[in-house]
Amino acid sequence: SLFFLGRASGVPEVYSYDGVRVESVSMPIETYLKDNMQSLGDTVLQPTQPSAVRYRGMYMLSFKSLLSAGDFDTAVLDTRPPRPRWMLMDRLEAACWIPWNGRGDGGELYFGRADQGQVIRFDTGTTDYLAVDTTRDITMTVTTKWHDFGKPYQWKQIKHIEIYAKGGAGILTVRRNYDFATTNYETDAGAVTMTKINVAHDVYKLRINCATADYEALPDPDPGNEQGYLMRMRIT
Repeated sequence: SLFFLGRASGVPEVYSYDGVRVESVSMPIETYLKDNMQSLGDTVLQPTQPSAVRYRGMYMLSFKSLLSAGDFDTAVLDTRPPRPRWMLMDRLEAACWIPWNGRGDGGELYFGRADQGQVIRFDTGTTDYLAVDTTRDITMTVTTKWHDFGKPYQWKQIKHIEIYAKGGAGILTVRRNYDFATTNYETDAGAVTMTKINVAHDVYKLRINCATADYEALPDPDPGNEQGYLMRMRIT
C-alpha cells in the first residue's frame, strides 16, 4: 500500500491507498496529529513541515511538536504482521528523509537533522541520534489500543501484565488507563528492568504486578486495585 498525509475538513490524517481505494488509518493518533499540525502546508506559520518515509515495513512521519517548543515527534505505523499498529518516537529531529534504495545500496536510511544541519544514518546502533554523542538512546512510546480481552461487558480485575521484547535490556515506564480515563496507573521505574529469558534469541520479559509493589498510590477509594471494562497501555 501507498501511505500519505492529507487533510479532511482541515484535520490532518494519514491515508493508505491499495490501488483501488483510499482509507484513513490514523484514527488511533488523530487527536495528536490535530494538536501538532495546525498549519499543514503553511511554511510561514509552521516552517518545518512534516516529512515521511517508508522503511522496512514501517511508515514514518516526522513533525515538529507545537505542544513542546523545539521538540520533534515521529509517528510510526508498523504494517508488519500480525496487524498494523502505531507508536511514537521522539529525539528524531528529521526535517527530511533520505532512503538509499538504488543499485548497490542495502536499504539504508538517512535523515536531515533539523536543528543542527547534520545528516545522520538511522538504525545503526551507533549514530542514530547525534554524530557527537553516540551513546544517547532514542526514546520510544508505544500506545496500545483499548483492550476488552474478548469480554467487553465484563468488569475485570487486572492482577499482572507481562511484556516481552527483543533486542536489549532496558528500564520501561508502563502507564495503564482504564475505561477511557486519563488517570495513569504507573510503575515505579526502578522496579521494571527487563530480564533476559532466552539467550539464543535475545528475548526479554517484564512482569508488572498491578496491585502490589509496582503500583503507585492514587487518590482512589481502594488503592491497589486496577479494574475496568477496557484497558490500554503507554509503554515508554
